[in-house]
Amino acid sequence: GQAIVWPWGHIKKEAPEHIELQTLGRKMGYFGSYKPEQGSTSYQADGVSDDHYYGTLGVAAYTLELGTEFFEKCDYFESTLLSDNIPALVYAAKVARTPYLTPAGPEVHGVSVSYLSSLVREDEFITVTADVDDTRYNNVRGVEPSQNIVSCNYYIDIPPWMDGAIAIPMSALDGNFDSTSETVQASIDTSTFSAGTRYTIFVQATDDDGNVGAVSAVFFEKKKIQ
Repeated sequence: GQAIVWPWGHIKKEAPEHIELQTLGRKMGYFGSYKPEQGSTSYQADGVSDDHYYGTLGVAAYTLELGTEFFEKCDYFESTLLSDNIPALVYAAKVARTPYLTPAGPEVHGVSVSYLSSLVREDEFITVTADVDDTRYNNVRGVEPSQNIVSCNYYIDIPPWMDGAIAIPMSALDGNFDSTSETVQASIDTSTFSAGTRYTIFVQATDDDGNVGAVSAVFFEKKKIQ
């Protein structure tokens, strides 16, 4: 138990995308401290679902072995196991479009918007702040490579993978992108934004190997001055 496993499980042989599967497994293992490993590392098992989905469809498939008992109590699942593992599942959803590429990139987390009033006034600038980290992996079974952050951009309402997305650079709070973890910030003029509208700010970072990480986002709403 307490493991995140990937193909192959029925044979002690690495899958064609073993390195990529391992990277995502190590990333998911970071959140709940579950050990990431190939399925056949601890024992071999035939007929497992992740082998089937990966082998027949090429899907990046995983099994999360929750807890330490084969049948955990429902109250323990609801009070502990669920909350411990939701962050890993949220991250997996973020990278589902490109699971063999995006997990190698820096992770954006803790995105926030600060402004003077409870909603953004029509004449106000807002400040977007986020933490970017290229080291958030579970390295209990080998060390995942990490690189310095070289850039971070934000996008308003259109995520970076869609047509029409406009990348706007953010700045490292310490003045330079020269570390595997950075706090980034940007000031946004909201004078052209429509009052009474909720906007989404998407944030994405790149490391010096050219790996582009998962997107994180935050909402903000602008109000009209009375």
